[in-house]
Amino acid sequence: MKNNHLKLSLLAGVIVILTLIASMMWSVQVARAASILNVDNTNASCNDATGDPYCTIGAAVSAALDGDTINVLPGTYQEQLVITKSIQLVGAGAGLSIVSAPSTLPPASNMTSSVVLVSGSGVDMELTGFTIAGPGPSGCGSIRTGIYVYDSANANIHHNTIQDIRDSTFSGCQNGVAIAIGRQYWSTSGTAIISNNTIIGYQKGGILVDNSGSNATITNNIVTGVGTTSVIAQNGIQISRGGTAIMSGNTITGNSFHLEGSSWDWGSAGILFYQSGAIAMSGGNVIAGNDQNLYVDSISAATFGAESIGPSTGPLDWGYDVINLTALELDFTDATFVGATNNDEIEGRVWHVVDDPTVGLVTWTNPVAQSDLTVKAQDSFGNPIEGAVITYAVGSPNAGWQTFGTTGVDGTISRSDLTVGTNYHFYASYNASTSTSQALVFDGD
Repeated sequence: MKNNHLKLSLLAGVIVILTLIASMMWSVQVARAASILNVDNTNASCNDATGDPYCTIGAAVSAALDGDTINVLPGTYQEQLVITKSIQLVGAGAGLSIVSAPSTLPPASNMTSSVVLVSGSGVDMELTGFTIAGPGPSGCGSIRTGIYVYDSANANIHHNTIQDIRDSTFSGCQNGVAIAIGRQYWSTSGTAIISNNTIIGYQKGGILVDNSGSNATITNNIVTGVGTTSVIAQNGIQISRGGTAIMSGNTITGNSFHLEGSSWDWGSAGILFYQSGAIAMSGGNVIAGNDQNLYVDSISAATFGAESIGPSTGPLDWGYDVINLTALELDFTDATFVGATNNDEIEGRVWHVVDDPTVGLVTWTNPVAQSDLTVKAQDSFGNPIEGAVITYAVGSPNAGWQTFGTTGVDGTISRSDLTVGTNYHFYASYNASTSTSQALVFDGD
């Protein structure tokens, strides 16, 4: 009897073990091979139900799973794309696969007023080989963005053309941004790699990175405004309200607004940094033909590399290559100010502590050509400033500031011991009650 009980116990143990093994086998999932879906609205056999091929991109997006690739053949697809999956969306090339704004696009007051929407935490998608096009379906406020990345999504946006993101008639309404990453107004953020895109025909802006948590690496893009217009003050690239960015190799031109009597006259910016987080411009950016080529206001930190800046489209004393409205020192020692042949000309194209003692310094390089140098401090009317203390740094402001001298009654101080071929950085302090605006003029540089 004991043996029978023992056999039954052993058998029960085997059954339990086999059951556990079977359960473990069911829990193992076989990795799914990524699928390739095709979209071709020029194919008479296209069918959104069977997908052989799909007629609309939206139907393919709905059918796709994470990791899938959607190939879009040449054609014009008038539809809004809503992407909440980690997919690859691959067009046949800019100018061939065209996604245009539908007539049913929500108004710009709605955060979903965009030709392409990318959203969702954990979403990591790729968009390449398309023309994303407006205009919006009606007048003022008909389209907000061309591509909008938000709700913690990430997008790799490359080798596209984004064009005509504007109202049906180009207007002065403050909507129409080609690519937007995040938005403080809606308490949302996103991240993106934005590279090798051509961005043209926008109404308000080319690229916007906005709100804390929003970040973009912006590389090798061509961002072109409409040129001087009296309709709207455009901005090429704007990083703002806690947004951060790394930028290199971009060309930003054609952002210019001129309307006599307007408070925004000559107020367009090629690049606008406004209340942003850390910015790194790592070289190769060409910023020219904008009213204010680089406008920097209330940011936490910024570095600049071998950028090419200027000239501005604005007239003298209206257009600047660099405006510094921060308390920071902005170091442009590796940059080139195109068209400027001496320190005096560069000074006239930079707004900083020399023009407003409450803001920070902008530094740049211009090697002296001789050992003799006369520095003159003068006010905005050209009158000499006596008693201005001139300091200088050799090579880099980080090397430390030394006393150059104090200006005399004619506003000048001269030295004859400078080293030819060396870069010098000059700074002046003076009695603000004597003069509210100051410039340094150099003779002999």
